[in-house]
Amino acid sequence: MRLGSNSYDVQRTEAIGQTPAKSPLANQITCTVTFLDSTSFHFDIEKNSLGIVLLEKVFTYLEIIEKDYFGLIFIAVDSSSTQQKKWLDPSKCLRKQMVCPPYHLFFRVKFYVRDPNRLRDEFTRFQFYQQVRQNLEEGRLPCNEGSLALLASYVVQAEVGDFDEKTHGIARTCLCFKIQFATLPDDFSDRVAELHQLHVGQTPDIAEQNFLEHARRLEMYGMDVYDGRDANHLPIEIGVGAIGIKVFHDGIKMNEYVWSRIRKLSFKKKQFQVLVANEDGPDETIMIFNTLSAKICKLLWKCCIEQHTFFRLKSPPKTPQRKVFNFGSKFRYSGRTEYQTLEENEHRKAAGHRNFHSVFLEFLVQKRAEEESI
Repeated sequence: MRLGSNSYDVQRTEAIGQTPAKSPLANQITCTVTFLDSTSFHFDIEKNSLGIVLLEKVFTYLEIIEKDYFGLIFIAVDSSSTQQKKWLDPSKCLRKQMVCPPYHLFFRVKFYVRDPNRLRDEFTRFQFYQQVRQNLEEGRLPCNEGSLALLASYVVQAEVGDFDEKTHGIARTCLCFKIQFATLPDDFSDRVAELHQLHVGQTPDIAEQNFLEHARRLEMYGMDVYDGRDANHLPIEIGVGAIGIKVFHDGIKMNEYVWSRIRKLSFKKKQFQVLVANEDGPDETIMIFNTLSAKICKLLWKCCIEQHTFFRLKSPPKTPQRKVFNFGSKFRYSGRTEYQTLEENEHRKAAGHRNFHSVFLEFLVQKRAEEESI
């Protein structure tokens, strides 16, 4: 349980700082996972373990209940020495995916919930806050200066607390100079300080929630982005998320294709095709995009399948059986969907209410028995 944004995890620090590193057993491998707060931890798993084994160890370590929004990323290097980020597949052997050590992975948000208020667990929201803040600082979540100043002010409120003259100097360096954006105006930190004064009384949890509430309205919120070119060879970014597919050029949205209008997704070598139903009729249009490589194109296609299944379906479909002379990828998302996650949250909430009422009823019965004995 997180006690606040400015906290010191005694147990975790002792585990990392005082316990000497152990050499893995002959039938084990050591995986290093870096978390969103930049700390790392070593997990030992059996050599032939599936990815889900490491994921469950990470979830247990972080005490995460709403697991389905998160995943582990690793850096894969192909034959041309090109680095590409890949999501760890829970259903496949970890060593076959990462090929060789070091086994270094990064804990990240994989599916960005459209409304952060639907997250039940406070620590889940905190992980989302850390992820979106990291995206903002690294320039992967473009926004105008007004939105950037407002988001920065919520971060300062969460990290520093209420504004006063003594903390103003700390607030100026809290976020503003970490953001890898284009040159900001000289008075930017003063604008952040002015907005910071409007948040007096907000606890870290409320400030983080307001941060997410504003961030989710940005065009590139929750987008898994892939570089490519359109039919006119214009450099574009293809973003995939909960709503559908968005096409950007220099951070500006050019087109948007929601899942309800998308009929089919296909790829061949570097070419990615989207069959889209027209808004004003029964006709359909094929949108063609070119990615930087065939491997990136396949990753984009897989990402679309995962995002569509997670946010649009009640349960994942069964993987079609591979036929003898049937070529092409039969990849399907095999994890749980958002619908199943939210449904489980409701059951957990109802069970919590039942437990509370039963304990309260037991307390009343015991109290009445004590009164009658007197």
